Amino acid sequence: EEAFEWNNINQRNRNPLLSMEIGADGMKTGFTEESGYAIVGSTVADNRRLGVAMSGMESQRERAQEARKLLEWGRRAFDEVDLFNKDSPVGNVRLYGGADFTVPVAPEQGLTFLVPIGSTENLRARIVFEGPVMAPVSEGDEIAELHLYFGDDLAQITPLYAATTVGRGPIHRQALDA
Repeated sequence: EEAFEWNNINQRNRNPLLSMEIGADGMKTGFTEESGYAIVGSTVADNRRLGVAMSGMESQRERAQEARKLLEWGRRAFDEVDLFNKDSPVGNVRLYGGADFTVPVAPEQGLTFLVPIGSTENLRARIVFEGPVMAPVSEGDEIAELHLYFGDDLAQITPLYAATTVGRGPIHRQALDA
């Protein structure tokens, strides 16, 4: 809120982002002699939340201008990439003792990722699980994780769930897998 009344006193919010019509919905401003003017801010626009945290500004005006610049740059400099659709398997996990050799796994929701414009080639994904995964497996069981890497850095971990039910296999299959 840009202002509110408390105890018959009108309290004005000092967050300059709120009046800029950029989708700001919070957070906090501050000042100390040691660190100068500071801000932690949050905006939501086009279903994308961005945050900014900075200190060391020499004035309230500089704090407002620099925070706005960073948030606008964040909107322009990144693409939202749709990686996987909801209910679309991203791969298979090997099963032991199952009626099938593998079970498809999928995220609970569609999976998107923000990347710097033009750099999707730096994005890699790996399915990680602790095995062996023993049959039976029920649809919806969490059995793996999708590790997303941007370059060499682990950027996100997303749970993966069995997309189908796979029962226990015949005794000879269980023995062979064992």
